[in-house]
Amino acid sequence: MIMRNAEYDRFGPWILEITDLDPLPPLFTEHAAKVDKTLMSIKIPRPIERRTASPGMNLYDYVLNMYEDNFDIFRREDDSVIKDNFKYTDIFCIKHSVVLLNGTLTLFTKEYTYKFNYNTVSNDVIKRIVGIIRERYAKEKKNLNLSEAVPAENELNFYFTNLAENEKRENPENLLFAYQPRTRLTSIGTSGIKKFFNLIIKKQLFESIHFCDGRELQTTGKGRDFKYIAQTDYGKEDCYIPVEKIGRVEIIANKSNSSLMNCRIEAGDEIFTTLMTAANQTLSQYSKFN
Repeated sequence: MIMRNAEYDRFGPWILEITDLDPLPPLFTEHAAKVDKTLMSIKIPRPIERRTASPGMNLYDYVLNMYEDNFDIFRREDDSVIKDNFKYTDIFCIKHSVVLLNGTLTLFTKEYTYKFNYNTVSNDVIKRIVGIIRERYAKEKKNLNLSEAVPAENELNFYFTNLAENEKRENPENLLFAYQPRTRLTSIGTSGIKKFFNLIIKKQLFESIHFCDGRELQTTGKGRDFKYIAQTDYGKEDCYIPVEKIGRVEIIANKSNSSLMNCRIEAGDEIFTTLMTAANQTLSQYSKFN
């Protein structure tokens, strides 16, 4: 009689919520047993193809247990498990990026930066995790006196217009205070060689939209700054930072192109930079975060 291995039979590139059907991986059982007390508990697979997996292998790299005030991250190192525990308030930034079937969730803390790569078939699971953290990681709400930014008709493309409208409908307090339309980068502020190069490659600055409700800064872009000729632009990246964790914001000229400005947001031990054109009137709103 052939003995089946239930974990191997259900293994794939997807994240699984831990249930009776999908229990803790054997390696983690001794370390992460308090699943019944969690808001959510998941296991994240190793980045291997199913054809290279076999029954009895350690198939999962992480287990996350999310509680009311804190969470555990159990990570596999060879045949051992290391446990890290954090309060939600230890997180000073969340980045969630998606490019077709490839997703990445990055959690920034002072002690460690966790990067979880996953197949986007599990996107709903990741969104739930992000939602749990965002509900709990920011305590203060500040009055920044931000003004609403209202894009002109067709100033943002259809995709970003829909994203902004959906955010406003789902979270009315989340104010669109800045935005960057897609902009063709021409000869402005560049050398002769770069003028010609930008003309040939049709370099464009990607769109971005920026929200704040006084509690959290949220930016949404394409995951990279520029688009070049014949490049696809399927990506999307959301960045979330509690306002109370922002040290300061600097707006400085871009060294490569004087028509661009770097908006540098200091949080924790990191600097998060977004690019906008110098002519963008909504950029000045970022000075209110200081």
